[in-house]
Amino acid sequence: MSLVTLDKVKVELTADQLVAAFKQLPSEDQAKVWQAIDQRQWQTEFRTLLERIHARVAADPITEEELDAEVRAVREARRAAQGRP
Repeated sequence: MSLVTLDKVKVELTADQLVAAFKQLPSEDQAKVWQAIDQRQWQTEFRTLLERIHARVAADPITEEELDAEVRAVREARRAAQGRP
């Protein structure tokens, strides 16, 4: 059960009650709720991705020179595959 405080009013809702209240909202308000949930989910997924990237960088660091060399090699390979000099 969730406890929600709104302007000094406390309301305890179960998940089922919250879903029922959501279904009673006009479609515009439902869209606002979905957007807020989606944004929070996106932020969580992005944070997780950044943590994974940082862990990989820490485990196998690369210098700027090595990175530049890798980028050049990939670009050259693409150009060669496309028949460009």
